[in-house]
Amino acid sequence: MYTCNGCKMDGIGHRYRCDQHDFDLHEECISALPKMNAFHKYRCEFLKEPLSTSAYCEACGFPAKGFVFHCARDKKNLYFHPRCALLRTEIPLNDTKFKLRPTAPSNCHWCNKERVTGANNKIRGWAYVSEFGSGFHVHCVFEMAMQMRKNTKGSGGGIIDNKWVGKIGITVLKVFVSTLLGPLGGVVHVVDLF
Repeated sequence: MYTCNGCKMDGIGHRYRCDQHDFDLHEECISALPKMNAFHKYRCEFLKEPLSTSAYCEACGFPAKGFVFHCARDKKNLYFHPRCALLRTEIPLNDTKFKLRPTAPSNCHWCNKERVTGANNKIRGWAYVSEFGSGFHVHCVFEMAMQMRKNTKGSGGGIIDNKWVGKIGITVLKVFVSTLLGPLGGVVHVVDLF
C-alpha cells in the first residue's frame, strides 16, 4: 500500500515511484497528467488541486485534495479523482454484469448501507450494480481491493475472512479486484452517468 502524491488517495498495485524523492503516483494519475479530457458534451479539465478546499469526488464521495478532473455543469463544480474518472463501465462476473451507475442500490453488499460511511453526505456516490439491483459502492470496491491486498501480504484474517466470505464469496472479490487493478478498459464518460 502507498499514498499517491498526486491525488492524495491510498493505492495498491502498480504505480510510478521515485525512490530518491519518496514520490508515488497511481497509473491513473500519471496518465492524466496534464491533459484536458472531454467527457461527453461537458469539458472536464485536469487540475493539480481542486478549486475549493471543500471539494469532494462525485464518484466515491471522499475529499478531493490533489489531482482531480473538474467539470462545470449546471453552475455546479464537479470533481473526480483520476482513478474514479477512469473506472471501467462494466465488470462481468460469471453470467452477471455489474454496470457503473450514478447511484448505489438500496444497500451495498460490502458495507450494507445506502451511503458510504465517512463520505460527504450530499454525494451518494457511484456504484457497480447488477441487472438484479444488487451492487457495491465504488468506494467499497476500492476498500475490498485494499483489504485483499493486506491479506495477501501476510497480515491474515481481517475483514475479508470474517465479514465478507460468508456474504457472497471470495471469488466475487477476486473478480472485482483483478478487473479494477488490471489494465484500464472502457473509460467512463462521467457525464453519461448523470
